[in-house]
Amino acid sequence: RSCARASVVLALRNTMQRYEQIAHCPRCGDPYGPDSFLASDIAFRCSRCSYMFYQNSVPSASVLIPSASSPAQVLLMTRATEPEVGKVALPGGFLRYGEDPAEGARREAREETLLDVAIDRLLVSFLLDYCYLGAQLSVLELSFLAYPIGIDLTGLHTSEACLLAFYPVAEVLMEPNRLAFPEQTRVLACYLERLARGSAASGVTEQELKNAILF
Repeated sequence: RSCARASVVLALRNTMQRYEQIAHCPRCGDPYGPDSFLASDIAFRCSRCSYMFYQNSVPSASVLIPSASSPAQVLLMTRATEPEVGKVALPGGFLRYGEDPAEGARREAREETLLDVAIDRLLVSFLLDYCYLGAQLSVLELSFLAYPIGIDLTGLHTSEACLLAFYPVAEVLMEPNRLAFPEQTRVLACYLERLARGSAASGVTEQELKNAILF
């Protein structure tokens, strides 16, 4: 996994930042010159209209949906579209302009799984580098925890997911190469830690938790 991650990092270093593709002021259309980019602010200043065009991280939302009958298992979709066709992932995607992050997570769940879930809380947030359409993006990932659902997923699929199923979290973490997006190991690990804390508070033994997770 470390070698794969190193390859990704090297590829990103050799990939153009998205803002390096910007050539004109979005306000007046004047072309940017060599001195237009302010590296300290990651922003462009137009020499004609003085508009400051800041380059911000792009927000994205994903949602972790536990199984009501076995909370140590969560819903993953087998991707039917690029990137990483055939690998599994949490439902998620980029937020729309002005969209509430939790609502964006619910929308992505509906689009990719056809399920209308209720959001419990924000589980974890972090920055990541993502190569999108040939350019490197700084993405602010917001991962939400949904309330558990009890539903038979047999035969359920969408245009973006050829298979929907519940998977044991610990099992997926032991084989992270199954994930389409490696950063989602962080989300799964955070959820597993939350489960462990909850089990300790309720008096469930460590062995009982391991049995629930793996089986």
